Order: sequence, then structure tokens, then C-alpha cells
Amino acid sequence: MAASPHDDLVSLLDVNPQLINKLAAADQQKLLDLINQARHTQNTDYSTATDKALQHAPALLRSTMRKIIAG
Repeated sequence: MAASPHDDLVSLLDVNPQLINKLAAADQQKLLDLINQARHTQNTDYSTATDKALQHAPALLRSTMRKIIAG
């Protein structure tokens, strides 16, 4: 069974479930969608910036450096 938007928000935001309960179910889903979209955009931008920065490194070292940066 998939987690509800309420459960996902409580987990993601690490907040008291009663705070999330104050939002309507549709608003909970909208907030969850916005958070997921922001995370996706952030990851895409981070990847693009990393690739751009690594262009200054020799090609043979890029993969290793990407692993070091990403952790």
C-alpha cells in the first residue's frame, strides 16, 4: 500500500502530524508535488553545475572526482 500524502509530508518535513492535518487533502498533495518538483529541479541543477565544473578536469579523472564530490 502506498503512503498517503499526509504520511509522506510528515516524513519529509519531520513535523508534528497535527500541523499537516490542518491542510486539506488536496493542499497536502499540492505541497508534496511542489516539494518533489523542487527536489528534482535542484538535483538537475546540481548535476549540470557539477558537469560544468568537471570540464576543467582531465577526462580520465572526471568519473573519480564526480564520485568524490557526490559522496
